Amino acid sequence: MKRYLIFISFLVISISLIFISCNNDLTPPFEASPADPPVSTTNKIVFASDRDGDLEIFSLDLGSDILSTLDDTLTQLTNNNFIERNPSLSSDGTEIAFVSDRSGNLAIHTMDSDGSNVSDSLVTLDGSFNGHPTWNPDGTMIAYDNDFDIYTINTNTLVEGQITDTSFDSEIYASWSPDGTKMVFSKRFGSGLYDIYTMDSDGSSLKNLTNTVSEEDLFPKWSSDGSKITFSTNRDTNNEIYTMDSDGLSQFNLTNTVGDHEISPDWSADGINIAYVKNDDIYIRNADGTGIETNITNNISIDQDAYW
Repeated sequence: MKRYLIFISFLVISISLIFISCNNDLTPPFEASPADPPVSTTNKIVFASDRDGDLEIFSLDLGSDILSTLDDTLTQLTNNNFIERNPSLSSDGTEIAFVSDRSGNLAIHTMDSDGSNVSDSLVTLDGSFNGHPTWNPDGTMIAYDNDFDIYTINTNTLVEGQITDTSFDSEIYASWSPDGTKMVFSKRFGSGLYDIYTMDSDGSSLKNLTNTVSEEDLFPKWSSDGSKITFSTNRDTNNEIYTMDSDGLSQFNLTNTVGDHEISPDWSADGINIAYVKNDDIYIRNADGTGIETNITNNISIDQDAYW
């Protein structure tokens, strides 16, 4: 019996050592794959403002409490006589794409998030307007609109691609899904009104999410987990910020104000809050509609194009 117990004890110890050794070679399931796009850990909002006389790009670091302005830090990123607007932060927070006329016409440029290393124009397309750039999740592509069609440009090779091609229709305000396979955007047919649509990133599989008759639905943005979309609409007479499920269901009036105009919404990285422009200031509130809104810019200048 004693020999039997010794043998059993030895067997249990051996199996335990083998199990520990095997587990040491395994990658923990919670570790991100190297292929996963980097995600910014900063609470920084970029926006355009005319507070120094003409439109320039600013950033606002929201500090430890995003619903309080006590430890916010404002930084002016561009300072020149050109028009600078439509800023967009890359997913890792290191670069900003924006629109500027510094090259002679409104074109897409990039810079580091501190305002340094401003690029030459990334696009060669002729047209009266290149606008609303937005990064894909891994930072290798920028989508933008050029004369009411949506294009992309590879930030490494500078190869351009046309995603929509509709002579009499209009597609604007593209935003990538978190996995980079789809875009959400505003589209109208002919002289009609804008609805919110999704499509695959190659322009296929078009789907109307809002399908309204007499309202304009604009500025759609996907939440970081892909489950929700926020947008601006005038279906309640004045412009309001709405949220909905990514399939268009459960549409909800987030701001629900009378006489104010809220546009240009964007999600925080954790999906808990939404920033938006209201009457030329930038506000933040909880994405579920609870609590009260916070004015984080609060000045007499025009602040626009909020991007988180």
